[in-house]
Amino acid sequence: MTGWKKLVLLSFSAAFGGVTALLLAAFGTYRYQHPTRPRKDWPEINLGAVGVKADLYTEVRSGSVRYGFLAEPLDLDYRKDFDRVASSDPSPKSFKAILRDTGGFELCSQEVGSLTNLQDDSGKITGLMSEGMLSCSASDYLEAAKWDLTYQFPKLHPENSEPVKAELRRLLNDPEFLSSSPAKQREAFLKLTGDQTFSKFTDAEVAEFVQKMREPAQLPKRRPQPLSLEMADRLALFDPVENKLVTDSGAEFSVPYEGGHILASRWAHSGNSEYHCPLRLSCDANGDCTIENRWNGQKISAKLVKRPPSEE
Repeated sequence: MTGWKKLVLLSFSAAFGGVTALLLAAFGTYRYQHPTRPRKDWPEINLGAVGVKADLYTEVRSGSVRYGFLAEPLDLDYRKDFDRVASSDPSPKSFKAILRDTGGFELCSQEVGSLTNLQDDSGKITGLMSEGMLSCSASDYLEAAKWDLTYQFPKLHPENSEPVKAELRRLLNDPEFLSSSPAKQREAFLKLTGDQTFSKFTDAEVAEFVQKMREPAQLPKRRPQPLSLEMADRLALFDPVENKLVTDSGAEFSVPYEGGHILASRWAHSGNSEYHCPLRLSCDANGDCTIENRWNGQKISAKLVKRPPSEE
């Protein structure tokens, strides 16, 4: 091969190598700026001061970070007041999600957008949900290891807290209270429960309420039926061979094939070993249950086989 041909080949090889390097570098930069990261369900945060809990999930779509946010009553005792606050209380209700690195330093934050009411079959509001875009760069999002939030939300009053029940029981057995005027009884109920519904009671409705609460036994203790269950939980595993669904709390269910076998399998593979699919469990006294995926609202039917140890 002549000298000039060798020179041309060397020049071409060098040029081709340079282009290849540039393309690889550009591709690497694109992948870094547009990461592919599966959906992540972050750990639930309990806002005990106001009686609310919050869930967050994030995922990357087309190079942008999307989020889903859910606020719910801390437990069933707060559900009634949560519905009241969400439907009619004019007080500010806002949340700001914050992603942090392993050292606790803030990487990015986002004011949660417009909150949408989630309602049960009776029309009661059981949650507030929002979805949108998270203002977070790709590099910061990839470093995120935990989350927290700031918030403005009215303090919820538990319907069945023991101090409230004890004081109400005392009032309903106090001759002086029972002989007082409906106006004074109404004021006492308002002060005790914080439920503004009492302010709208007429004198006749106050008297009817007192009579109803005193018969036949004042404030009967709420005892669950042998198989009844109502709680939030997370999916631990689903065995498609035995049709067995197990939750983080230890509850076990039998899922008939026609009742949601395919959906249960999908839920089991939608998260990872650390962040499990959030569920709402609702079972009647016969153990006939509805299991709802709290993120997408999908529901399946199941039979309760074993109650959670904490509920037995």
